[in-house]
Formats: sequence, structure tokens, C-alpha cells
Amino acid sequence: MEIYLARISQHDDGTLYVERKQTTPIDAEHYVAISHAWGHPMTIKEVHIEGVGSVKLSPGKPDLLSILHRPDVCGTGWFWLDLFCIDQSDGSPINISDQRMVIPAIYRHNIITVVLIESPVCREWANNVTAAAHEYVNDAAVFDEKEAHHARECPNLVLMDPWFDRLWTRQEGLYSTKLRMVILNEAKKEAVINFIADKMAYHGINSSGDSQIRISFYMDLIYKTHIEISSYGGYTGPSPSYVPLMEAWRSGRITTKTQDYVLAVFPDVEGYCVPLGAQNLSFSDLLMNAYEQILESPKSITEAYDPILNIRTNHHAKGQKNFAESTSSVKSRKSGPCTVKSRRPDKWDQKGLQDLFEVWKSNANLIRHIILLAPSGPCVGSSRIFKSEEEVLHRFFACKFAKPAVEQFLSMPSPTLPIWLSGFVQHGVVFKQELKLFLICLICGTTLACATKILEHAEVVIVIAKDTKCKEMPALVNRSAFSASSRHRLILGGSGFEDLQGLFLLTAAKSSKQARVVVGRTMIPKTYPRVIASVKSGGVFA
Repeated sequence: MEIYLARISQHDDGTLYVERKQTTPIDAEHYVAISHAWGHPMTIKEVHIEGVGSVKLSPGKPDLLSILHRPDVCGTGWFWLDLFCIDQSDGSPINISDQRMVIPAIYRHNIITVVLIESPVCREWANNVTAAAHEYVNDAAVFDEKEAHHARECPNLVLMDPWFDRLWTRQEGLYSTKLRMVILNEAKKEAVINFIADKMAYHGINSSGDSQIRISFYMDLIYKTHIEISSYGGYTGPSPSYVPLMEAWRSGRITTKTQDYVLAVFPDVEGYCVPLGAQNLSFSDLLMNAYEQILESPKSITEAYDPILNIRTNHHAKGQKNFAESTSSVKSRKSGPCTVKSRRPDKWDQKGLQDLFEVWKSNANLIRHIILLAPSGPCVGSSRIFKSEEEVLHRFFACKFAKPAVEQFLSMPSPTLPIWLSGFVQHGVVFKQELKLFLICLICGTTLACATKILEHAEVVIVIAKDTKCKEMPALVNRSAFSASSRHRLILGGSGFEDLQGLFLLTAAKSSKQARVVVGRTMIPKTYPRVIASVKSGGVFA
């Protein structure tokens, strides 16, 4: 399959221009692949590049030709850069779909991938770390403390660059076996750590329980700015155990164009090909096309989802066995209905928050809830840009509700971490609305967008089950059902998935011929009721 390669040439007067050629096969060529983050649509500017034409550049790359001509980037050698080497014109001799489909191979077969870091970076800190590495590099905890201390005073670290935010750059970094970071301007640790974990998994590097390997990998990539996968026992990916869509979803990376959520990741899925005219298709069209390509006439649900989830037969069987063991005790207790009552929290303010927190802390399966949370939701307390008082509230709620789960996980009390609420709203409509949305995300493990839709039809309540160890449980219930709950009994129900989705709230059947309807669900309880109704068919929640 053919691709374009480019190199920087120089006129007699010293001005630079781009020379471009078609070549095949790519693994026989010696070239550098460039990985960079596109700028925000509001800040990128269109400039003319001789030899290419009109190109959109971010503020951090105003003189791109001079950057690429640097000896530590490409010099006078051949390179591949999307801005120069993807020809989307109607008259392109290489089909645009073929150009996109070959991107993973481009990053696998190059001499090295050069990462362009545009953000200002504190070189003094990097130099000090490299010089003093032998003093504390073997102790990950000490290093993290020192780095965090420096970051509080100086925000200009490599890990703050947008390269660690974008989806395309994640893919490019995963494919490459050799990386070199080039700092364009001297002056997101969580995203960096996630990328390193993904990259090690992609190349089959086992670092389980070995913090030394991870900290060494981190030092080589971020501070020594050069890494070779082979030196860690890795190989050209992807590893057979790597799950492309699931790992990409977990990364939380972003793209400039929504279509790239499909085009950047699906080429990793066996059987997928970029469709003709992909640049003119919407995100939903591309996603539908991808499903049609990889989900053809499955014989079972396992076979249907294997191409996406990449679940192997032995893993699947093991998971089923473990799940059966974890739910067998629940099923054995299903001998009859457990009647419950429900009430709204007394207040949606600081006092009401504390009451909800105590119910959550006492009766919820804390660790299970945290494991099942959506990475892009507000409950995990991950790095978010605080642009409004609502987002500050989300961080506060996350710290409040996650702390007991962390303490339980560590099996020891953690130091008190005061969180000051001065500076943003502590009660009122905003507090009430955001607390409700947060609780829906916490109970369902979903995102804010989904929680907003749920809140249109459901109410956040506390259910009271007198015959259980969990006296009270936060829950969601259909508004109509909640309004009628004084006239119609609600009972607890389960279907064997209680440790994944909590208990159902059901309308109580007046006779054996009357169906029970699912009208809500609870949190995942710490202990299960002795008697819960069996749900054999689904009902209508919202």
C-alpha cells in the first residue's frame, strides 16, 4: 500500500520548502514519523507551505519547517507528518481511505517516532531530576512526592502538554517501538501514567507488581526523552492480550473531530477497513459502518461481541465461573419479596449531603461502586478543568464519597484532608441539582450526560427496608412510581447481577397473573436482603 513521505529542502536563498514522494512498501523505507497534537479549532491558523499548499497550524508550531529541519527532529531525511502526507484532495493518486488505513503501520515501521511537545517546559527541573536520579529514582513514592512538590510551584512540566490529552497521539505513541520527545518551548501526570500503562500492555511488557519497571519507563520517556521498547523486553504490538477499544475508551483522550473517535482506534480491530469517503462521513455513520464490518452474522452473543471486546474463550469461561460463585449466595436467599418504603432526603444542602454520605458509607459496597464508575464521569475525581462552580462541586462530591472507599481498600485510616467550601455555592438550586446528578452517576456508574437524561424521569430517594441489614439505601425510582408509592407497595428484586447493578425496585403484584414492573434500582448493597423477588423479565424503569 502506497503512502506519501516528505522532507525539508532548501532553496539557494536559504528558504525552506517541502519535497514529497510516493513510496511502497513502507517497511523498506527509512523515515521518521512525527507525532503532534493539533491545536484547538479556535486557535489554529491557516498558512501556506511551499510544496504542500494550505496547512492549519497551532500557535506552538508557527515555524514548522524550521522545526522539522532541526537535526534532532528530521534534518534533511524523509519523514511522515499527517499535515503534509495525507492528501485529501479529490485528485489524490492515493485513495484517502488507504492513506488512513495505513497509519498504524506507518508508526510501527519507522526508524523512530518524534513527539513534538509544544507547551513550555521547565528544563531546570528535568536537568535536576536526571542529575539526581540515582538518589531517589528507585523509590517511586519519594519521586512522586518531589515531582508533585515542584509542580505546585511550577506548572511547566512535560506531562502538562496536550499530547497527553489527544486520542490520535495516544494511538501513534502506542504503535511505535522507539520514541523521542522534542521540547519546542522551554519553560497531566495522570494522563502520562495511563499512557505508559497502555503502552506497556500494547507491547506485551509485564510490569505487574514491579514499580521499578514503571518508574524507569517513566524516567526514560519524560526526562531522558528517549525510550526503546526492546530494552524492556517488549515487541512490535499489539500484544495478543491488548484490548484496543476498551483501553482507548478508558484513556479518556479527546479529538478535534468527532469522526476521529472511530478512525483513530478501529484500525486496531481485526477485520476493519476505513470506508471510502471517510472524511465526508459523520461520527454516527462511521460507527455504524464499523459495526457492520466486524459484526457479521454472529452465531452467539459471545461471537457477536468478541471483535469489539476481544474476550477470549478461557477468560470468558473464567469470568462466568467467578461471577457464578459471587452471586450463588444471593440466589440462594431468594425465597420471597422484601417490601420497602422510600423517601426523599430531608434537605439538599450540607446537612442533607452528610445524611446521604452516612447512608452510603454504612450500607454501600464501596469498592465495587468505585470499580464500576465511568472514567469520563464526575465521580472518580480525575483531572478536570474547573470552568464553573458546578465542576468544583463535582470534585468536592468525588472526594467526599470516594474517601471511605479508599480507606476501606487500604484497610487503614487515612489522614484527615480538609476540603474548604468557601468560594463556591454550598446550598440552593445549583447544589441540589449537581448533587442529584452526582448521585445518579455514582449509583449507575454513568456519565453526566446520561445522568441528566435519567433525572428527567427519575427521582433520587432513600429506600427503607426494615427486614434487612441495610436499613436504608440511596436509590433511583421512576417519578410516577414514587408519587404512587403511598398507594402501591414497592418490593426489592434481583436477577443474579446484584453485585454489578444493585437491587431492583418493583411494583408488588396483587396476583400471580399480574406482572411486576421494574421502576427503579438501588446502590450496590454491602449485604443482600434475605428475601428478594426474582426478576425473570425486564420492566420499564424510565
